[in-house]
Amino acid sequence: MSYFSGKFMTDIIDCINSFVRDNPEITIGLAGLLFAALGIMLTVNTVSRNRINRFYDKLEADSLCQINENLKNIERILRKTIKGNDNLTLYDILDRTESSEDIYTSSRSFESLSPYFAEYCANLDKYNSNIIPRKKICFNFQEHGKKARAILSMFQKYDYKDISLGFAKLHLKSAGIIENS
Repeated sequence: MSYFSGKFMTDIIDCINSFVRDNPEITIGLAGLLFAALGIMLTVNTVSRNRINRFYDKLEADSLCQINENLKNIERILRKTIKGNDNLTLYDILDRTESSEDIYTSSRSFESLSPYFAEYCANLDKYNSNIIPRKKICFNFQEHGKKARAILSMFQKYDYKDISLGFAKLHLKSAGIIENS
């Protein structure tokens, strides 16, 4: 037979009932303390959750600001005409196939673009690590991923390599924008 069954449970319930009848003020006070403690726990939990949400909202805003700033720098370099060829920009190279002489004239432009591209990829990786798990899907991130893949393919097409581009590839792999290869 169980310890908390039968007569013992009945005795405990009778004891509680007689305490409540004999001491109604204390019972009301204990119930009030219980509700106050419950209210305090809910308030603390809500404040904590709001603080975490504010942190992630600020982190998302900062990340998007950094990504957009990187993109402005990248687009500025892509729009600049290439030294030695006043008609050619990196946008032209990005959009179409160029001759081998354009490859040599564009290497300085690739050199100036590479660090900005690496920073852009690092910020995409940071956004992917911190914001995407919370939001689950972000169309802005998908668009930035398409741009990053297009720029990376331009670098690869002309076989441009440097340390910044190596870091950019690692960040893009980490963010899931390109496949591990």
